[in-house]
Amino acid sequence: MDHTGINRSGRFVHTCCPVHHHHAVHPPVINRREFIRMTGGSALSVTAPGGLTWPLLSSPVPRAGYGIKRRALTVKPILVYSVPEYSHQTSWRAWGGIQTVEDAGKEISRIETELRELGTIADFPVKFLPVDAVQGSADLGGVRDLDQADVFLVYAAGGWMDTFEALQKRKKEMIFFCRHRSGPVYLWYEIISPRYLRQHTDTLALAGIDETDVVIDSQEEILWRLRALCGLKNTLNTGIVAVGGPGAWAQPEDVVPRLVEEKFGFMISSVSYDELGMLITEARRDPPAVADSRKRAGEYLEDRSVTLETDRSFVENCFLLEDIFIRIMERAGCRALTINGCMGTIMPLAGTSACLTLSLLNDHGYLSFCESDFVVIPSGVLLANISGQPV
Repeated sequence: MDHTGINRSGRFVHTCCPVHHHHAVHPPVINRREFIRMTGGSALSVTAPGGLTWPLLSSPVPRAGYGIKRRALTVKPILVYSVPEYSHQTSWRAWGGIQTVEDAGKEISRIETELRELGTIADFPVKFLPVDAVQGSADLGGVRDLDQADVFLVYAAGGWMDTFEALQKRKKEMIFFCRHRSGPVYLWYEIISPRYLRQHTDTLALAGIDETDVVIDSQEEILWRLRALCGLKNTLNTGIVAVGGPGAWAQPEDVVPRLVEEKFGFMISSVSYDELGMLITEARRDPPAVADSRKRAGEYLEDRSVTLETDRSFVENCFLLEDIFIRIMERAGCRALTINGCMGTIMPLAGTSACLTLSLLNDHGYLSFCESDFVVIPSGVLLANISGQPV
């Protein structure tokens, strides 16, 4: 059968992904320096973990526990307001409910209360830095923790666009919050679209900021935006092991993995099937590892919701393969893994399919994907990091 799912008789046979037979010749895994030298420096920067022998990997397996492990999103709340001074016979103040330093102090207390409540209900890791209040861009010099933030949460009660522009130049994510009915009305509730987003024109005029970055009153809308940004933070620069090398379903070789590295900063570590086969052989000669896999398989099968409809050894082999994959990820310094040729090549090596193994890894808080299909893997990683759940 070839990769299209057509067998030698010419009949179409359904297959969910390309099938690579065990007797196929697998390209050797080479290090990044050799790869770049061979291709003139324009190569996909796939690396190999190196030193993949069972004695080096056979330390106790640090199981992740349930739930996706994510780094906290750091949020800097900034209240922008102004204190107008009376000027005779002219318009001297903008409208809005925050007009004095005392008003700003009360608003800071209101914001702090709301953020504490958000922190208690957030289903993702988030850290709120202290609220700072500024009246103009010059005041930002006194705010010491701007660089610590992943996102600026701008409470646009007043002030002017110079403050927004100074914040935007710092290349952070930005969310604007404007009050209408949830407290003292904000000036920018009325004017953020024509003045700032459209820059006094009829079309959006800013790069990277639009109406979807503006929240009116709703704490829930702040929360889901922060959840999405937490997912994005944890997806960028993801390290992932590609058993059998990276691929992309129905796409030219190396094109999509290279784009994934460029756009998402993924760091792909490739492990050849020759290396995996050697590790499986060595692991089978390790009595404690084999005993542990049999023990955990037995515990898994004792669950009343599980029915065994195949040979028990296939299940035991899945648990041994899980141990091997976790050790490879630990060696590579990452928590994600994918398998190329998962519908064929791995079966004679592992004595089982990888499907249950990948499910077990996802249950334990790792990110695991079949097919080594980097067309869809970034979206899967992003969804897992947004939801905190296996995908």
